[in-house]
Amino acid sequence: MKEGVSLSQRILAAFCVLSALFLGYWAFAMTQSEGIFETGSFINVGSNDGQGSEILAALDEAAQSKGERIAVELEQPDHTDIYAAGDFGSSWYDTIAPGSPVRVHDLSELPDEDPRQLLQLSGGEDFKNTVYGILDAYSAQHQELESLEWSFLFTDTALAGIYFLILATCFAVVVAGAIARTRDYAVWQLMGLSPSVIFAREFRRSYASAFLSALAIGAVALVLCAILVSPRVMLGIMRYSAVFLFPLLVVMVVAFLLTTWACKKLALRDRLKGKLPQRSTVAIVVLLKLVPCIAAVGLIAPALNHLHEVEVQNGVGNFWKQADDLQLLELSGARDSDGIVDSTHKLAELARAKSAVGQFQYVQFSEDSPAEFGGVGRDMLSFNYTAAMRSVEGPLREELQNNPPHEPTRYIPRGLEGIADSVPKDFYCSEHECPVEILDSDDFDVATWQIDETGWGEQIKTAGPVMTIYPDDQLPSDRTIVAGMTQNGTGFLGGVPPELRGDPDLSNFVLKTNSAAHLWAKGNASLRADTVALVLGVIAAALIALTMAVIAGFLYRKLFAQRLRVYRFMGIPMTRAYRYLWLADAAICCVTIAYLWFKGGQARELERMNSMPAVVAQLKVTSEAMAYGVGLSILVAVVSVMTMVHISYRAGKR
Repeated sequence: MKEGVSLSQRILAAFCVLSALFLGYWAFAMTQSEGIFETGSFINVGSNDGQGSEILAALDEAAQSKGERIAVELEQPDHTDIYAAGDFGSSWYDTIAPGSPVRVHDLSELPDEDPRQLLQLSGGEDFKNTVYGILDAYSAQHQELESLEWSFLFTDTALAGIYFLILATCFAVVVAGAIARTRDYAVWQLMGLSPSVIFAREFRRSYASAFLSALAIGAVALVLCAILVSPRVMLGIMRYSAVFLFPLLVVMVVAFLLTTWACKKLALRDRLKGKLPQRSTVAIVVLLKLVPCIAAVGLIAPALNHLHEVEVQNGVGNFWKQADDLQLLELSGARDSDGIVDSTHKLAELARAKSAVGQFQYVQFSEDSPAEFGGVGRDMLSFNYTAAMRSVEGPLREELQNNPPHEPTRYIPRGLEGIADSVPKDFYCSEHECPVEILDSDDFDVATWQIDETGWGEQIKTAGPVMTIYPDDQLPSDRTIVAGMTQNGTGFLGGVPPELRGDPDLSNFVLKTNSAAHLWAKGNASLRADTVALVLGVIAAALIALTMAVIAGFLYRKLFAQRLRVYRFMGIPMTRAYRYLWLADAAICCVTIAYLWFKGGQARELERMNSMPAVVAQLKVTSEAMAYGVGLSILVAVVSVMTMVHISYRAGKR
């Protein structure tokens, strides 16, 4: 058994370091996919009175003179453009899989020499103040943005659950090893060694060699990363890994000290006989099974939700791939009030001109839920005719093709015919008298054009909505058109109109464009990456939970070895001997159910508040997830009992 304990401790030491390295790689890859290429400061630059080229030249000179870097990231469908200033080397901004290929340009080559971007700075306060001075000198609006990378990693990804599982594993294995070797520590205490010396000796004996070997392997991997990819990637992974490794080491030290402190409550002669403190050991046995179970079931629910959403997105993938001709706009928020008025009118006029020739798609999706929308239980959508023909299918499409509207018209399903006057209207029809068409059916599907950057299609299609359809040459007001561009679905068809870049005012108004297919593909890649991480996390969690069950069974058998021998000698059924363990396992199962119910309650509250589906999916507990979670807790209990029975059987044969 001692050889097994020693091996598990060495494996744990290597596992601790390599897990931190893996988490560092994963965290770096996820932040890269969010466009974070420098981690010093983030400054959002606004309007600049048309002095873009002068500002970019001054920023370039400052970066060179200070020996720092400035980067601007602009993502493209098949690669990422980095516009950079400073001495960074040809491969500094290369990234790692699954990141897209990087193409590096000089900062002065920004499209239209437009500095209204998110500047990512290296360095500290001195360099940031230098950049502020340049922007102030040219009267450029600017705002510092706070880096929320850790908030993103621990709230928007599966990393938190897997990291908690690794922490629990380190704690459990250290506790089990310390309990199994409490006799050795008692001998060392008789030799006059202090607790700190005992800890140092145990570390050298059980953990040091494997820990240092794993560090050496990690160092070699990081050096290879610097050579094959980029020193920036190496430094980034090293930074994240160090942050993850420190709490792991703290947890291991605390676990060892707590266990030895609990064992020291026994008399020295009992410890020399290998006895264990009953209450503390029972508590540890329960924790060894409870914590991995909770960690595992905490990953099961989001993993199942993600798998389901991957299937859903596979079903709608062709829809988005065929929408690669839809160019969506991201509008700049850094404008003065006069600029807003002029830009809104110009952009709306361009939209009207393109819509009149079938090159603009107008979509407005009501943000109210069907229950809130007048109580009629239907969604509300507004389209121009071109968008409507791209969004509806079946007989309704044929009807619209044969009888296109000649003025803004409301289309109401047959089931709402009796309350047509009370059905809410969009803004235009609430101000004007719009004719009403009653549709023959109310079970037709209509595309909503909703895209989520996390990969979750909030609602790809809706059944039997209330629609307002505008003729292509009769779009609503300027503000309504431009407001539609801030939502998904409204944009230009075909290529990006040259007028957007040729007109200085429109160039100042439109920050960048992306095709709908690219936005969907980017989100879908993020969804799939999170799904893979969650599924692997569930598998690892289940294996770790079963391993902890074996350790718990061994500890329980060692704790009650004398009582079990007496029961066997007296012919008392072993089920009675294990009654405390059965009670503990029943309690663990109840705690698991309560935990899942609590998470489900949080998800229901978030759904009631119309939170993002990606957020709800981290908490939503389906009946399938509940069954798997309870099943895992039962399996852990069975494995623990089988371990005790097997050990007792082998002891009986001897």
